[in-house]
Amino acid sequence: ELDEVLVKQVYGYHDMQEYYEQIASRPFIPKVNIPLLCLQSGDDPLFTEGDWRCWQVLPVDELHDNKHIVYFESEYGSHLNFVEATISQGLLREDFTFCDRAAEAFFRFASSQSDQKLLF
Repeated sequence: ELDEVLVKQVYGYHDMQEYYEQIASRPFIPKVNIPLLCLQSGDDPLFTEGDWRCWQVLPVDELHDNKHIVYFESEYGSHLNFVEATISQGLLREDFTFCDRAAEAFFRFASSQSDQKLLF
């Protein structure tokens, strides 16, 4: 309900369907021609409502079809950034998130490859 109010009143969309059509990434997947890492958590509450799972909602097959895209889905990570530290452990610690380390490893790997399909 809050989403619908924001989408209509703040962003000016007619309804949620129009909003989702405008923000959809699916039409752009075939156009990706540089290395792209897609990280997804299997327990992300935005993609796991009821019995649905990420691979049933996201265009995973299309992501795998593009040689420039690596799709990685972990079992856990929730919605924001795969946090591995608590506030009491310190937000500034170097290994705060899995996302940071995965992105660094991906960019190191991608920069060392030629025009090959990126595989881990």
